[in-house]
Formats: sequence, C-alpha cells, structure tokens
Amino acid sequence: MSEIRKDLLRGEDVIVATSRGKRPNDFDNNQKFNRACPFCNGNKEDDPLAILSIADSDKQSGNHWKIRVVPNKFPILDRVGEFVEQSQGFFQKIKGVGVAEVVIESNKHQGSLSDYSINHIIDLIKVLKQRYNDLASDNELKYLQIFKNSGEKSGASLEHPHWQIIATPIIPSKIKQELKKVESYYTDHHSCIYCDLIESELVANKRIISEDENFVSFIPYAAHFAYETWIMPKGHSSSFANIKDNEIQALAKILRKIMRKFKRYFNDLSFNIIIHTVPFNKNKEYFYHWYLKVIPRLSICGGFELGTGMSVTTTSPEVAAKRLREVKVD
Repeated sequence: MSEIRKDLLRGEDVIVATSRGKRPNDFDNNQKFNRACPFCNGNKEDDPLAILSIADSDKQSGNHWKIRVVPNKFPILDRVGEFVEQSQGFFQKIKGVGVAEVVIESNKHQGSLSDYSINHIIDLIKVLKQRYNDLASDNELKYLQIFKNSGEKSGASLEHPHWQIIATPIIPSKIKQELKKVESYYTDHHSCIYCDLIESELVANKRIISEDENFVSFIPYAAHFAYETWIMPKGHSSSFANIKDNEIQALAKILRKIMRKFKRYFNDLSFNIIIHTVPFNKNKEYFYHWYLKVIPRLSICGGFELGTGMSVTTTSPEVAAKRLREVKVD
C-alpha cells in the first residue's frame, strides 16, 4: 500500500510507492510487436481486464482493439483501502488510496502521435475525456492527472505508446498554489489570467507556433524547458471535461501537427505531455483555464535547478518557436 506523506518544510506532498520499482523495462527492442510487452495485442496472459476498449474497425489487421484502458499493474495509488489520515507531529501521512490507469493508445508497439490518423487521435481524446468524467463521479477522488511519458528520458519504463491517468484523494499542493494565484489575479483584474495570456501572446506574435479557430500553440515567455509548448483553447473553459466534439477534432489536428514538427526537427525525442485541468467539484470556472503542455526532455536538471527551484533553458522561447514554425509538415 502506498502512502502520501506531507513535507511540512515545503508544504508539498510525496508519494511513497515501493511497488513502482518492480516495473518492467523494454526499451532495448526495435520491434512492431514485442512478446514481452504487456500492452501488445496478443499477449493475453499479461492482459488485465480492460476498463474500456475501442474496437479496431480494420478487420484485416487481426487486432481486436485499437485503444484500450487497463488498470496499472504497478500503481502509484491503489483503489483498495479507505482514506485514512495519520499524524504524529512532523510525520503526517494518508493512505495512498486512489486510481491508476493506463491508456494504451495503439495496438502497434511503436505507434506515434505524429503518425496516427486524425480519427485515431480523436478517439484517443474521447477516451481520455470519458475516463475523466467516469472518475469525477467518485466523491473520494479530488484531482485527476492525465499525462504521457514517451522515451527513456521522460520517465517511461515501457516503449509501447501509452498515457496514464492518476486520480488522487487530495488536491496536490502545486495545484493548490496555482489555483490560489489565478484566483488572486481574477480578483484583482476581473479576468482570467490564461485568457489574458493568450491575448498577449497573439498580440506579441513572437512565440506562436500554430493556431486555428479553437486552439493556439505557443512557447510561453518564461518556458521552464527548451521548446516547451502549450496548446490552449481560445475559448474560456476551466475543465478538460467540457471539450466539445468540434474542439476534440481541432485539438487532434493541432496536437498531431506539433508532434510532427517535433519528430521532424529532433528525430528521436523523449517528451512528456500533461493536461492541466481544474480539480473535481471545484467552482473555479471563472478563473481557471485548462490546457495541454508538451515538454521535450532535452536536458537533465542539475544541482542549481534542484537547489533553487529556478529553471535554466539554453534556447530562448522566441528562437525555439521560430524554428518550429519553419518546420513544414502535412
């Protein structure tokens, strides 16, 4: 059973999940199908009971599914047990009760967001949205993080393309701090800080990569990582759960476009994708704004970054955005 421990000095939360150290690693292969991969179609002995599955319409492919959701075999948090807080002076913790799921985005061992059809990515986004809404109905869960690790430098242990969904019994301290700051901005300015940021970036037009009627992608002025790219809905929306069908299609197109630019510019790239959204059951619709963040993992944090919390990037956001704009993709 994992634990969520409170760091009283920093006001931060730390998850102790010893079972995660037992995860397999398969980055030494270069195959379309890997018999040792628990996510590959056909490895029935390693296939946990699917929570959700999208059928493969291509009957000749021999695959029964194209996207599926399964429980994480090595969860950071587990649904077993009850939410219990324990406190002994400096040593405060709660049981690691929560949900950890894996969204297998393709039946192909080396699938890629840059190579899928738009319809495939649309189905993937719909699956993420459905799991968000399903888990939001659980009153014991407070926050849900949707993310993707790709490549060894990203923290991924398996090569097969997948996302993770982790729902926590608390609102993480970093999220609380962000909510507090954006609410303060709304109180002072009577507007959403994210909407104002989008408007300012569009006016400056120095860090924009791509835009359409629904979304804009850009590298923020104070990006913490080189080539860190945000994809934000132009219309105000606090929750990823509110995304409409036409917006899903637009998001699929701009996300694939960004990933194709990254693939063409960097060739082999480790990266993280993170969806930032409002906590469950929180009335934050006026001042929060959901968005998706793509973080290329081009370097490793050193002692200065770890000691001070300050980020160091060796490529300016303006130069990075210009380079990506100039990359031509279909």
